[in-house]
Amino acid sequence: MYHMQEMYNGVDFRMERDGDLYIVRVYDEKDRQIGRCKGNVVDVYLNGTVMKAMALGALMTMPEYRRLGMARHTFEMLYRVMEERGCILSYLHPFSFNYYRSIGYERIADHRIIEFPIDRLDFVPRYPELEHIIAEDSTLEMEQVYNEFCRTRNAGFLRRGTVTTTEPKTCAGYTYGGPYTYNCKGVLNYLSRDEEGNADGYIIFRKEMDLTHHHLFGKVLVDEICYTSPEALRKLLGFIRMYDGEVDTVIFNNCGMAPEVEQMLRDYKYIKIQSVPDLCARFHDVQAVLEQMVYPQVKGEFTVKVTDPGKLPFPTEKTVGTWNVVYEKGKAAVTKLPDDAACDLELEMSALAQLVHGFQSYGKQTAQYAQGVVLHNDCDDFFRAFPNRPCGLYDLF
Repeated sequence: MYHMQEMYNGVDFRMERDGDLYIVRVYDEKDRQIGRCKGNVVDVYLNGTVMKAMALGALMTMPEYRRLGMARHTFEMLYRVMEERGCILSYLHPFSFNYYRSIGYERIADHRIIEFPIDRLDFVPRYPELEHIIAEDSTLEMEQVYNEFCRTRNAGFLRRGTVTTTEPKTCAGYTYGGPYTYNCKGVLNYLSRDEEGNADGYIIFRKEMDLTHHHLFGKVLVDEICYTSPEALRKLLGFIRMYDGEVDTVIFNNCGMAPEVEQMLRDYKYIKIQSVPDLCARFHDVQAVLEQMVYPQVKGEFTVKVTDPGKLPFPTEKTVGTWNVVYEKGKAAVTKLPDDAACDLELEMSALAQLVHGFQSYGKQTAQYAQGVVLHNDCDDFFRAFPNRPCGLYDLF
C-alpha cells in the first residue's frame, strides 16, 4: 500500500513512507524504475529556535526521461507531504546551483575540509581522559551535547534518538541506517565531561593507515566534533594529540558548523583548507518562518517584500508578498501587507533564505551586491534580527 500513487506524463509515481522518510519512485510502462527522490521530515535549528523542515535528497532521473517534468512532479508530491507534516522550509545538497536557484533555493552553508600535520596540535596539552562510547552504551548524552551545540548555529538537524530506514546509506566506506548514527563499523566515539561530570563534548572519528615501503602513514579523520565550551574543544583536540607518533595527519571532514576548530589552529602555513559550496535551503511559508524566529531583546521593525521564481513546483501563496515585522524581547508580531505596500528591502526567495541563515559574512554592506536584493532604507533592524552564525550540517541525506 503506497502513501501516494499517481500517473503523470505516462509514468507511474509511487510514494512509500517509513516513519519520517518518504521515497518517491518512478516507473515506466514496463515497471522499470526510471527515477526517484527522498524526503526526510526533520526538525532544524534556525536563528535560535527549532522549525519543521524537509531534507530532500537522492534525486535521480534516467537520461532518456529527463526534461519531461519528472523532477518537478516529484517535488509537487513531496510538497504535499510538507503541507501535511507542517514543514515550512526545506534543504538539499544541489547537483546544480543554477537549477535549484531557479526554483528558489540558495547556498546557505559550505562543506569545509581542514587538513594538517598532527604535530600542529602542540598548542593544546595531550588529554587522554575521554570516555569511549561503544554500541551497547547509551548515546543520550551525546545527543544532548549535539543539540546544545546546534542551538547557537543554523541548519543543524535536531536529534531525538537513532533513526532507522529501509534503505541504509553509505558514507566514507561504512553503512548506516538513518540520517546519523554513533555506532558505525570502524568509527570511534569519545565523550568528554566537565568538572561536575556532565557531558560537554564528543568526537566521532576514524583511523586509516597506509603501508608504503615499510612505513606507515596514518590519518585521523574526524566526522563530527561537538562542544559546549572552549575548554571542551581543547580537551577533544588534546585527545586527538594522543595519536601523535602513530598517525601523521588529521582531517576534519566538515567544519562548516564548527568554525571554532579552525579558529584555534593558529599555524596556518601548514594547514590545508578546502571550502566546497554545499547546502541549499528555501522557505515554503515566509510568515511562519518570520513568526517562529527568536529576535533580539531590543526593539526593531522592518518591512520586507519577497518575490519567488515564476516556474515553480511549489505554490507561491505563502512565499510571495510583503510582510511587516515588529520585534522586541525575543518575539515578533508579523503582519502581511498589501503587495504594493512600501518596504525597507526587496528580496528574491533565494536571497531571503541566505540572509536569514546568516550565511558567511553577508550583511547590509555585502547584501546589496547579491542578485535579487534591493535596499530602500538603512535596514539595520533587519540585519540585526538575522546575524551571521555558524551554519552547516553533519547529517547526510
